Amino acid sequence: MTTALKTKQVKEIDWPWVIYTSCLFQSILAHSQKKSDRSSLSLEFKHHNDVYIKLPASLANMKTKDLDVSEKLKLTYGKWIIPKSYRLDLTEISGEKLNFADFSLQGFPLLHSDHSVGFRIKSQDGKVVACSGDTDYCPNLVELARRVDLLILECSFPDDKKVEGHLTPSLAGRVAREAECRRLLLTHFYPPCDDCNIVKIVKSQYSGEVILAEDLMKVVV
Repeated sequence: MTTALKTKQVKEIDWPWVIYTSCLFQSILAHSQKKSDRSSLSLEFKHHNDVYIKLPASLANMKTKDLDVSEKLKLTYGKWIIPKSYRLDLTEISGEKLNFADFSLQGFPLLHSDHSVGFRIKSQDGKVVACSGDTDYCPNLVELARRVDLLILECSFPDDKKVEGHLTPSLAGRVAREAECRRLLLTHFYPPCDDCNIVKIVKSQYSGEVILAEDLMKVVV
């Protein structure tokens, strides 16, 4: 099972910013329906999994309280988000668990914004992957990551440039250590991270394998 996170390039225009977080779980849902060999789970992703696009003011100012999440996504991102080769059912969750034919997905509210949620995915053969999205350190993040085979964490800023609502290498290592995850994969690096040895700092907190995400990298779980 492979997931791909795609970016969309836009021109600079005077429209309000809208921030889109990766289609990781849409892709997981799509690929899980295929009848291919599921003996291993692989994830394919971008180095930085936030995509920034802009929305016309006419849409940004619309009252969307009566629209469901799928209609809001279509208003925001247009036709490119509509699947062409599979059916997509969208369900908003916070701390609930959803069970599917060959995997389960559970949400964990995290410390970033009021609606920030991390996801824990368990395959039918017992493999577990957790993905934080944007978050700061919090007890729920440790529970999300508890003894997973692969933990995917954001690592936005170096320790000396800590920003509220985001992790640093030391905090990512702390989470991995406390959660006792098998492997740690870090992504979502802002430019200041280029000036520090992320792996060395993480290793001061966590003794397991540490992977730094790169474009189109594949990780087999």
